[in-house]
Amino acid sequence: MMFCFSACFLSCNNYDYLEFIDKVDVKEREATFALFKANSIIGNPNFYVFQLDINSKPEELKYNTSNSKNWEQKEYNKIYNQVILENYEEDGRFITKPAIKLFNSRFIVMERGGLYFALYDLELHKEVFNDCCPFSKWGSQNIWAEKGTNYKGAIPEDENSDYGIWIKKNIHLPILEYIEKNE
Repeated sequence: MMFCFSACFLSCNNYDYLEFIDKVDVKEREATFALFKANSIIGNPNFYVFQLDINSKPEELKYNTSNSKNWEQKEYNKIYNQVILENYEEDGRFITKPAIKLFNSRFIVMERGGLYFALYDLELHKEVFNDCCPFSKWGSQNIWAEKGTNYKGAIPEDENSDYGIWIKKNIHLPILEYIEKNE
């Protein structure tokens, strides 16, 4: 019975190719921005935003992941040179409803779990906010990093104890402020 479940689980989830999630066409820039997800057996996915030619159809693209057995370094370099934003999620609360949004025909924002995680400025041709591993950054600053994992005292609900509060204060709100300031 366990074998059937494992075989179905592994065959029902494709780990060899990136999963297309969303796209935004920006005609003024003659570009399509596409969000893909690399699924992982352990459940911690990577999210990538690619900048592609406006005529591309990202929903039809088959990009290999690093899990693929058919991987070549040359192919990897070609594909991942198109990535403008990327981040990895270790907290399952913020993998739902991934999307990309365009603000003012200038800003590409990656959203997951109702919060913004990354920002690319099309006018400056650069990422402004793009922490590859925000959970690790939070973890290095949280209460257990400060007081040790055996800490038994009272833990106030703040950004040192709650990843969502930390994301909102340190990534989501600064992204909104940057967009507002640079409109």
